[in-house]
Amino acid sequence: MSRVYGKKDRTARLVKIQMLLCQHPDGLEVKEIARKCGISTRTAYRDLNALESELEVPLWGEGSKRGVVEGTFLPPIFLFCI
Repeated sequence: MSRVYGKKDRTARLVKIQMLLCQHPDGLEVKEIARKCGISTRTAYRDLNALESELEVPLWGEGSKRGVVEGTFLPPIFLFCI
């Protein structure tokens, strides 16, 4: 079996972290992000770094609290065909 699952898992996790941060405009502690995603705090820091550097998601940080810069994320739009 190939390593495709690892990449899918990481992608899903990055999306989950971004959605969590968008749902909490006041931000979340990194340890809380890790707990909600079932990962270590070290992995959470790596994923937050990937969101910023690789995916260019603008994040803010205050101590160990992280959040998405307000007004920079658009939720998905559902289109219905008639």
